[in-house]
Amino acid sequence: LMKRAQFVEAKGLFERAMSLASGFYGEAHPHVSAIANNLGRVHRQLGNIEDARQCFERSMSIDQEVYGEADPHLAAVFNNYGIVLQEAGDTEGARQQFEWALTVYKTHYGPDHPKVASIVNNLGYVLREA
Repeated sequence: LMKRAQFVEAKGLFERAMSLASGFYGEAHPHVSAIANNLGRVHRQLGNIEDARQCFERSMSIDQEVYGEADPHLAAVFNNYGIVLQEAGDTEGARQQFEWALTVYKTHYGPDHPKVASIVNNLGYVLREA
């Protein structure tokens, strides 16, 4: 549904999935983190910046505990969080998120990986705004 831009419908399904996964796995499980990240992406598309921020913060909290600070799972959520911060007008906060995600991606994937290019692109936008 997200790929088909049916964000309202996707939001409802992600909220249902979040409730089920939290009840089944517990609040701090990686599946809950993945759902929170995707729900944050949907909220962002719907313009619900504060709800998106909260979802990404929940996902980051779980991923930090489960995977550690230098994991690409966490860096992907930090990138999403940076986008939301940028849209909320916090260019400095966004820059910090993108720079951290860039460091993790370069370390994990190498400097020429397409995922690195995506973060560099996001960092470029925020630096231009600054």
